Amino acid sequence: MKSTKVIQLILGLFLVLPSFLFSQNEATVKGKVLESTSKTPLEYATIIIYSQKDSSLVSGETTNAQGEYNITIPYGDYFGKIEFIAYHPQVIEPFTLTSEKKILDIGMTELMVNTTSLKEVEVMTSKGEVQMTLDKKTYNVGKDISSTGGTATDVLGNVPSVGVSQDGAISLRGNTGVQILIDGKPSAMAGKNGEGLKQLSANQIEKIEVITNPSAKYEAEGTAGIINIVLKKEKKPGVNGSINLTVGYRDIYGVSANLNYRKNRFNFFTNIGLDYRKNHGYGTLYQEIRNDSLSIMEFERDHVLGGLWGNVRLGADYYFDDNNILTTAVTYRKGQDNDEINMVYRDYVDDLFNPIGISTRDDNTVKDESNLEYSLTYTRKLGTKGHELVGDIRFQDVEKLDGSTLVGKYFDSNFNPNGLEDLDQRSSDDEGERRLITKIDYTYPISKTEKIELGYQGSFRNIKNNFLVEERTNNDWKELPNVSNDFKYDENIYGLYGTYKNKKGNLGYQFGARMEYTDVLTVLVKTNVDNPRKYLNFFPSVSLKYDLKNSNALKISYSRRIRRPTYNDLSPFFTYNDPRNQFSGNPDLKPEYTDSYELSHLKYWEKGSLSSAIFYRHRTNVISRILEQINGDTTLLRSENLKSREDIGLDLTATYKPTAWWNLSANTVFFYVTNDASNLDATYQNDNYSWTARVNSRFKIKTKTDLQLTFNYRAPQATAQGINKSLAFLNLGVSRVVMNNKGKLTFNVADVFNSAIFRGMVETDNIYRESEFQWTYRTFKLSLNYRFGK
Repeated sequence: MKSTKVIQLILGLFLVLPSFLFSQNEATVKGKVLESTSKTPLEYATIIIYSQKDSSLVSGETTNAQGEYNITIPYGDYFGKIEFIAYHPQVIEPFTLTSEKKILDIGMTELMVNTTSLKEVEVMTSKGEVQMTLDKKTYNVGKDISSTGGTATDVLGNVPSVGVSQDGAISLRGNTGVQILIDGKPSAMAGKNGEGLKQLSANQIEKIEVITNPSAKYEAEGTAGIINIVLKKEKKPGVNGSINLTVGYRDIYGVSANLNYRKNRFNFFTNIGLDYRKNHGYGTLYQEIRNDSLSIMEFERDHVLGGLWGNVRLGADYYFDDNNILTTAVTYRKGQDNDEINMVYRDYVDDLFNPIGISTRDDNTVKDESNLEYSLTYTRKLGTKGHELVGDIRFQDVEKLDGSTLVGKYFDSNFNPNGLEDLDQRSSDDEGERRLITKIDYTYPISKTEKIELGYQGSFRNIKNNFLVEERTNNDWKELPNVSNDFKYDENIYGLYGTYKNKKGNLGYQFGARMEYTDVLTVLVKTNVDNPRKYLNFFPSVSLKYDLKNSNALKISYSRRIRRPTYNDLSPFFTYNDPRNQFSGNPDLKPEYTDSYELSHLKYWEKGSLSSAIFYRHRTNVISRILEQINGDTTLLRSENLKSREDIGLDLTATYKPTAWWNLSANTVFFYVTNDASNLDATYQNDNYSWTARVNSRFKIKTKTDLQLTFNYRAPQATAQGINKSLAFLNLGVSRVVMNNKGKLTFNVADVFNSAIFRGMVETDNIYRESEFQWTYRTFKLSLNYRFGK
């Protein structure tokens, strides 16, 4: 489909839909739900409206993070109910809505804990697993049995529309250009491309929010959208918290704790985690290179990756008064990986597989990292509800040091030593990063439905990297000049934004714009090559939302976003583990841009919900890795800008509770992709259909025992030079409430059939390659979680 036709269609919907759907014959029911003891808002409380005539269900809604709800229904006679699990429900007395009385403001409703229900209800996982609104999907981690005792990466692997690749890269609807936030802010805890999430314990996470088409209020980074990881932080009075212990087969041990203390105006919170994990896996590769002759290589590797990591987060809220709140936090993470990789190469001279010889390479790498982050947030409420000013400043300091010992040995075709001297090499990668982020957000409500938002963000980052590879010759270590260098990366980004939001009847709309100025300088110190780049970008966003009858809603949205090349994309040297299959960044990369359009629909029923979205993304200067031959049978995966990529697809997420003991949720994404890398090679163009699916089925076997099955499938997907083959795996978990309902014992199996194997194929004019990789084999984990306090 041509991009211009799609744009015309969606813009036409923007213009036609409001006038087609707008209706004046409807009224509004609104209010707010609080917890009676703490007076805190109850998110996801359910409000149901019934007809007085026949008691039929007319509409329903769940409360937002502020405990607020706003339901649009036709004129008529009604009554209702407000419910939240483990709390006494409240009845909304009969009422009538007419043209003279279009708004019913119920005001504050306080729900009291049902102590009888608490004996039978598992309060620590009382929220639904998947909560959906038109703006985002929220995945409540406490409901996911299969990720208990795992990492943040394990959790993301079960989130609707999200995918995790063999090297831990996070994608959203098939696009790896994801902006990952921690508690709504950029954080060094996420690491580059989400690699730091492998060291963040799942037990420290409360929920994950997925925003596919963010407004201009969010920074424009992330062409696929935003994934926000919200860490646990209670606000209930007194002492509250939890302790989690995990032990697992294949070297998995962990302990974590979450603690909160609230008294009067002071709230203290902390998260502590200590994990020892080893990932046991393997990889294989078959490669043909055809030039004047044919050379064939078969490659095998097995690995044990990981080590000991610890993190602590200390923070406090201080309420000077009802209008002034100061929040500060410090996070420190330190760890060491001891990685062992053993590689075997078998070389052949022609398609008759006449052997040339065998070589091996053993890589032992020690990775040390320390990560320190400070944050300070001040919130000033300016009288009118919703009128506030928020200032935030945070500083991040990251130190990494990798040291590798590399030994190569040579054999004949029968695996006997051939007399060649062993190859001794070593590499070191010393990297330091400093980042300062300043942010100011101002919100002004013009009326109950109308508001404006204004803000500024500045991000200032410096990275220094010294990469050195040495080889021993005659007992002397000598530097390999072609793969060693010192790299500097300086980045300054200044952003300003403004949004306007309003609602007329059933139609809500929001318009926004963001302007970002980027100043980047990269320097290759030893070769004295610098590359300065400065550019100013304008990022508009717009959304129209219409509330239909019977718990239906529609939304149309557009946003323009950017993916700036990261350090690994730009740095020409960052690994030398496998000299025959090399990886490299590209200091000349340009930023990638995306225009994203989406038409979404949301429908609630008494026993379920359905979220659907048709999306279209047009990407230019697409950042991707391209395989090329550089010397003999040595290949290089190098970051390049592809001309364009177009995605059009359908994203469906459904929840259904057929009985009191069975919960179902499912997500599938169908998409059609067109890749165009003709700027690199005229043959690098293709298109294909693909889809992903995730089904989660949870059963309550007995009052205190749950069983969960999660199935994941990814169909084959085309790349610029080949295809990623299909992938399917199943996770299983069983949990049991123990210790007088204060504890939960969980046993889970990740990858039950040991089938989570990533396979791919690449084919160019002179290279044919098939590969497969398994990050970790099937694992078994047993976890005990104990909660104390309220």
